[in-house]
Amino acid sequence: MVNIQVPEILTKHKQLQTADFSFVYYNEYKPVGRNLISFNHYAVSFILSGQKELYRDASCTLIGEHDAVLIPNGNAIIAERRLNAEKYSSLVIFLFQN
Repeated sequence: MVNIQVPEILTKHKQLQTADFSFVYYNEYKPVGRNLISFNHYAVSFILSGQKELYRDASCTLIGEHDAVLIPNGNAIIAERRLNAEKYSSLVIFLFQN
């Protein structure tokens, strides 16, 4: 399992950033396994295609296409899946706290 720091890892993805928010278009063509993700900011993830599994504490949340989830800062285990051989894509909005 890989430990990934977010949003730092997303610098190669299309994004628009202000002092308070960062909008990131995230896409993945290869299936990825579960990864330990360390969120340094709150995030809202809107799933455009595919689905996301979010594991926090002892619970699992499945987020499908056209759904959204609020992800608090801290650690989570996430698996992103493609459906019907399509790419996984989402719009992620990071909320920066001062």
